[in-house]
Amino acid sequence: MMIFSMACEHLIRNNYEEWSLVRCSEGLGLFLELVIALREVHFAIEVNGEPFYVPEQAESTEPEPTESNSGEMVSTITDADIAAAVGASPSRAGSFLPPPDAEPVLVELEDVKDLEIQEAETVTEEEEDCIQLPSALFPHRLKDIKPWQYVFGVSLASLSKNPYHSRYALIDPLLALPNIVDDCVAILRENPDTPRLFRATVLSIRLNQLREIVETEGSVPKDLDPQCAGALLLDFLKNLPDSIVTDDKYDAFVAAGQLRDEDASVRNITCLVNDLPVHCQIVLKRVINLMNFLQQPEHCEQNGVDVVTASSVLAPVIAFKKDSGSGLPSERTRARTHSQYQDVRYAAVGAQVVERMIEHYATIFHDVRVQVVDALERLEAKKEALRMVSHQMKLQPQMNFLSDRQQLNEISRLFRDHLEGGDITSTANNAVTAQSAESSKSETATDLETETQPNTTTNLELDLRRPTAATPPTSATSSGGSSPTTSEITEQELVSIWEQFGFNRPTILGNFEKGGVLMLRAILYWLKNDPDALSLLKMRALPSELPSYDAGLVASSICESLVKLLKLFLSPKHPEIDIVTMSLEPFWELFDEDMYFSKLFMFMFQVYDQLWSELDPKAASFTRVITETEGIMNELLKKAPITVYDLRMEWEDIRTRRLDEGEEVLEMQAELVEDEAFRIAELADQSLLSPPLRYSKKKPSFDYNPDDYKSKLMESSSILEIEHIAYIDHALPITSQLCRWYRIYSVEANGSSLETLLILAKKQSPTLLVVKDAGGNVFGGFASDEWHHAFHYYGTGESFLFSFANPSAAGGFVKYQWSRKNSYFMLCSDESLIMGGGGNFGLFLVSTVELLTVRDED
Repeated sequence: MMIFSMACEHLIRNNYEEWSLVRCSEGLGLFLELVIALREVHFAIEVNGEPFYVPEQAESTEPEPTESNSGEMVSTITDADIAAAVGASPSRAGSFLPPPDAEPVLVELEDVKDLEIQEAETVTEEEEDCIQLPSALFPHRLKDIKPWQYVFGVSLASLSKNPYHSRYALIDPLLALPNIVDDCVAILRENPDTPRLFRATVLSIRLNQLREIVETEGSVPKDLDPQCAGALLLDFLKNLPDSIVTDDKYDAFVAAGQLRDEDASVRNITCLVNDLPVHCQIVLKRVINLMNFLQQPEHCEQNGVDVVTASSVLAPVIAFKKDSGSGLPSERTRARTHSQYQDVRYAAVGAQVVERMIEHYATIFHDVRVQVVDALERLEAKKEALRMVSHQMKLQPQMNFLSDRQQLNEISRLFRDHLEGGDITSTANNAVTAQSAESSKSETATDLETETQPNTTTNLELDLRRPTAATPPTSATSSGGSSPTTSEITEQELVSIWEQFGFNRPTILGNFEKGGVLMLRAILYWLKNDPDALSLLKMRALPSELPSYDAGLVASSICESLVKLLKLFLSPKHPEIDIVTMSLEPFWELFDEDMYFSKLFMFMFQVYDQLWSELDPKAASFTRVITETEGIMNELLKKAPITVYDLRMEWEDIRTRRLDEGEEVLEMQAELVEDEAFRIAELADQSLLSPPLRYSKKKPSFDYNPDDYKSKLMESSSILEIEHIAYIDHALPITSQLCRWYRIYSVEANGSSLETLLILAKKQSPTLLVVKDAGGNVFGGFASDEWHHAFHYYGTGESFLFSFANPSAAGGFVKYQWSRKNSYFMLCSDESLIMGGGGNFGLFLVSTVELLTVRDED
């Protein structure tokens, strides 16, 4: 039993077994193939223009019969009959293939709760048939699927940039294939001999289930059977809002496919494919490659997918033109679907060009394949470079490796030059520079001479692990033979030189036991690119007012911290780097910068030294400072830096605010000391202890441009002014600072009912609660989660309270953030709305929205 109409499908389902049903598109396609094949055969049957049902005898009209050569009276099946059979108006009966500008038959959708397809309503508009279905196109979306999870009906350009639906979206556009395409193609390639691929019937209920899985999980089930994978792939392609071949090139593709000269046709199609957007190229390449694989003789005999079948299946879903002038509202264009008549039209018109693509896949997609292969090679090289970071940290420097030996020699030379340059006056700077250059050449020549003479004694500087002394190269002034003014450098003397810069291990190589080759290269980069590095290390290594620190220990700890912060540490449990997961990290783009690790090492060491210098000498602690440095680097890396320079600029801003805050605290403490009476009152009344301590944690003042915040509010506010908006926005989490604010509730517009507030705030998060009391004081809170009734506290540590009532604070703004003593963030009952807790509520709002108080949030 073949079902030709959606209107009668429900009735037929109730009267026939499932195995006997062939649904609309497939049944109609088979029927039309039969009709087209037999169109030249004459039958003695009656044909009318009424589609899909047998009319009553009283209303039937006999067509005018014609006489055959044998003298029998027969009727001829014309193009008009075929057009009528697929739902087109008789006025279009000129040919089986309608003109390109023909008006499409579209499905208009309405939001209804009943997900079953009800009886279709046929309406007439400008003498054309339009089927109006009162059911949702994607009913699974009624299950609260977020817009960013949408797959079906979303453009390829959007999907290719969405990391949730494209694994390589943030890695390379040439690899950003939608997961649904990648997964379905992989399943079909693993099961190429499955019978009746792309032709077996898949229930619409099952298809809706698969849609829901894809949009909620971001990928296709791994155990999906090939028949469903094929149906899901076609369903995805058919629901794209734009054709893969694009509207502006559709006519050119069709014309190229219809060229009789096959070579010219292939050349034109190749040029058109290379001119497509990247996201269209990679999807078209993958799908055509799949069909080229499935139609191979060894598979075609089993699956029944030959070139003709493959082209007729793909043409309606990849080679169609977006019709305009449909008369439907713009917001419904995404819900556009093709009628059976359009499918037949596009199948017939586009089949030839798709067939050429399949037959000449290697030629047409050669350039695209080369680009994709290059992108994969770049990705593998980047992945290997990231993997080597952890390996280099564990790999110890060795003197039998030329690169390690040269780097150690260069560091030793820099140390010696700095020590020798310290006794030279400023008038001899040019001479020192010239001597350093000569020294570099001399040492390089010495290294080469040593390598070419394996029987001679190894230079101490080239093999620091040897316990015996040998004749090393002379001082920086020597260019060939020994200078009478310099003495031979022993191993102990070299170790002593390194100790003067904070590297205190018994051997030079011992300083790199934990940092390895990674630390060696990072230190050399730092010394060469920071003119203050040598002076800094020498100062911290000498006894001074500030405690000295072990530069080797600090450097190795920084290397370990960076590897962990960048999530590059490999272990037996995780021996490889998940490049897809890594691409989701906010610091992913840092890996594209040249020498990124060495630059990060230099920056983190400088941050460590700055924090060390801010400490009281009696409170200096390596553990304390390195822990604080790690925390700062972790926060900076979360801000999506593109280069290390971005981190530096952000740290400068943070450090400036830290210093300003420290100065304000000192000023406040000085005022308390000077005002003896206030100190006595403070000690007598414990309730006065809290405000100064809380104010010391306030958000520091900052410069802002009022024009930047004029568009922050989507509606005007009777409470918030530009200054309020600027300070509140500056205190928000970084993820919320990029958003605009719109009002969902106000007492003036919506009344003073707490229930009304909860109704309007449903499914809204995060939210900002702003209150202005009778005295003109503005205060409120930032709620991280949706407000709802609960018997216990909820929310996250991003929640905070604020007030503009403190005259001593910058702008009067004070932020009361999470104290980490408890998790009392948000609470809402039938009678009240609460923020904060632990003895007293931070903000308490009763059901009539009349009583509000602000206290310190514990």
